[in-house]
Amino acid sequence: MTADNAFQDYVPVREWPSVSTMLDGFGDQTLPASPALTGTSVSLQGEDGRTFTMTFGDSSSLTWTITAEDNEESVEASYKAIEAVRASSSSTSCTVRVDRCAMSPRSST
Repeated sequence: MTADNAFQDYVPVREWPSVSTMLDGFGDQTLPASPALTGTSVSLQGEDGRTFTMTFGDSSSLTWTITAEDNEESVEASYKAIEAVRASSSSTSCTVRVDRCAMSPRSST
């Protein structure tokens, strides 16, 4: 094997590009944000009795609420949902990315 057609399958960590360099190579996102989740909510029941609820207020903000007995705490966050239709069917899927969270505790008393 000559140096011209050698394949290196290992790249040392010190030679990896930074995340910002990789993002520059990908360019801007091409899929638009979807408002499909606006006005909806998802609740999950924890084994410890707490309820976790994500409420989508509009197309870019949500509230994550944790309820336990007589206490309730909320986190405000921004998000972006991407909606895509599969080429092989008419089903639609939605992917959510939460961008920023800031704690804003609220008491239910």
